[in-house]
This record gives sequence, C-alpha cells and structure tokens, in this order.
Amino acid sequence: MRRIVIVIVVVSVAVVGWAGISALRADNDTPSSGASPSSVPTGSTTPSNAPAFAFYYLWWSMKHWHDKLGPNYPYAAHPLPLPASLPAAGCPPTSLYEGNQLTDAPADLWSQDDPGQIESDERQAAAAGLTGFAVNWVGGLTYDARLAAAFRGANDLRNQGIPFSLVLSYKSSATVLPLSTIAADLTYYRDHYASDPAQYELNGEPVVILQGSWKYDDATLTAIDAQFGDTFRIIGDETPDSYTPDRGASMYGVSYYWSTQDPYSNPESFGQLQDFANAVRATAPNPDDSTKQWWAPFTPGYDGVLLGGSTCIPRADGDTMRALYNGNASAHPDAWTFISWNEIAEGTYVDPMQRYGAQYLDVLRQILGTGSSR
Repeated sequence: MRRIVIVIVVVSVAVVGWAGISALRADNDTPSSGASPSSVPTGSTTPSNAPAFAFYYLWWSMKHWHDKLGPNYPYAAHPLPLPASLPAAGCPPTSLYEGNQLTDAPADLWSQDDPGQIESDERQAAAAGLTGFAVNWVGGLTYDARLAAAFRGANDLRNQGIPFSLVLSYKSSATVLPLSTIAADLTYYRDHYASDPAQYELNGEPVVILQGSWKYDDATLTAIDAQFGDTFRIIGDETPDSYTPDRGASMYGVSYYWSTQDPYSNPESFGQLQDFANAVRATAPNPDDSTKQWWAPFTPGYDGVLLGGSTCIPRADGDTMRALYNGNASAHPDAWTFISWNEIAEGTYVDPMQRYGAQYLDVLRQILGTGSSR
C-alpha cells in the first residue's frame, strides 16, 4: 500500500515563550506597526531548490465575502471600492465601512464555486514559481466540491505540461476535533486522492498537511500514527514550546505556521527558527532512516488590525518577503510554506486584487526564480 506523508501545520492563537517567539495570530502579538523596514537589509535572494507551497483556503464563497466586508459595503458599485485605506508606511489600516475586516477586494466579487476560478488561481501560482498549493480542507460537501475542483485544475495544468502539485492542509486547528472525525476525514482523502497524479510526493510518497498538531496531546498523535501508519507518515508542525522528541516520534518532520514573523522588530527570529529546526533534526530518525524534515515559512507581511488585533507588519514593496526568505533560508529548509495565497483578512495574501495587482506575485517569482522544484 502506498503511504501518505502528513505535514501537521500549527496555527497558533497563543503567545509562545521560547526565546521570544511570538504567537502566530496577531491578536496576541506585541504591536509592530512602528517597525522600520529600512533597518533590515534584504538584498537579493538565492533560490534554494526546495519545493514551495502556498496555503490555499477554500472558504471564499459570496457569503464569506459579505461576512468579511460587512453590511455597509457598497456591493452594487462597479468596480468595487477598496474597503480600507492604508498610510504610506503600510500600517495600520483604517476601515472605510463599518463592519468591514478587509483591506482589499477584487473589482467584482467571485466565488471559488465559479467554474474555472480555482484553476485560474493555480495557473497564476504556477507562473509565479510555486510548486503547488497546500489546500486547506475539512470534510463537508462544500469543501469536498472545492477540493475536487482543485485537483481537477491541477491535473488540467499538468496535462498541459505545467507542473503543479497539491498537498492537503487538513484543517484540524480551528477547534480540537475528535479522533473519530480526523479518522473519517483522512480515510475519505486517502480513498479519493492518495493516488491522484496531482498529489505531491515526498520520497515517493504523497504529502498531506494536518494543521494544528500543537493543540493535540501526545496520545492523540500516537493514535493517529497508529491508525494510519500503513497509509500516512506524519510530519508535525509544532511550536518550539510544544515540540518534544516524544511527539516527533509520531511525525515525519515539522513546519511552523508563523504568519506574524517580523524581521524588523524581531530579527532574532531567524536564529530562533534555526534552533527549532536543529532540534527537530536532532530527533531520532524516521522509520525509513531519514532525518526529520523542516519546512520553513515566509510571508509578504501581516495585518490583523481590522480583525481586532494590534500587529501590522508592512509589506515594504517586497522587502519583508525577501527578508523572511533570506533569514529563514539559514536553516536550509527541506520545503517552504508560503503564507499565503488567499488569507485576505490577515493580509498575507498574494492573490491579485485591486490594491496590489500582481506586484507581490512578481516579487514571489523573483524570490523563487527557477529554483523551486516542481
């Protein structure tokens, strides 16, 4: 039986305490809107040859747009107006409509249920040099249909000679799920997609991402590994505080969903992540005698102010993305997780819309160059 590698990615909502690493979610972070981008050298980047996957969220329905833009946004306008203003420094934003949580919008609203919408995103991502998407999914008819569309689109690209692959970012982090739910969802995914040509393989085995392992106790992770050990290998994404060699025994490696990593107010974060990566790799080898993998994050910036948080990390015309890529490359990642394609509310998106157009796709393309193995 083919085996699937699971990457367990952590989306933290609490402040972690190891060597000053702050929380993933900005509403608990120290404010960083006063950081000075000019104080951190970025320079040019050197592609690392490691594959790079952008987190891709499947929740963009018309209802979700309305939930985020709020009841006072002028939906009948064409083109749609920007829902917030930004100062020249990029932070913090000011909402222009009561109830709005976004800083950007497309000229016309779309849904991921629109025919061709997901494939269009995949085509743009492939052109930017990404290996593929880490598709954020949890079982359910709506998400199941969008997941199927993502695989259809990826296979269409591959049939046209455009390399593009998918890994599953299993959404187990928003709430702690019962083991029975996790088992049912992973069984569904195994039965439908484990052998799909668009499924990314690591060392000959397909990759799945299970988000939020830090919320689960050791016994649950051990049970998941025991139940799916013949089908899945588990790569965990832990916080530096939560990860232990015992937890690592149930994982094939580790990633860290750090959307608020700030190269300006916390330049020490690069060394902190390198220490974390070293700790992961020092764990006893995997059953196939391979070293535990380290998947490193990078992001264009972050803005959680309109969500009620305080952290705003400016994009700085691409310097933030370059600084994070350069700094996190010191740990020699086995793969990159780019945060994100379309987390629009948290301001980490590169999906082209009205405010930036394709500007940050161009930066991403420059950073990845031809070095991202696809």
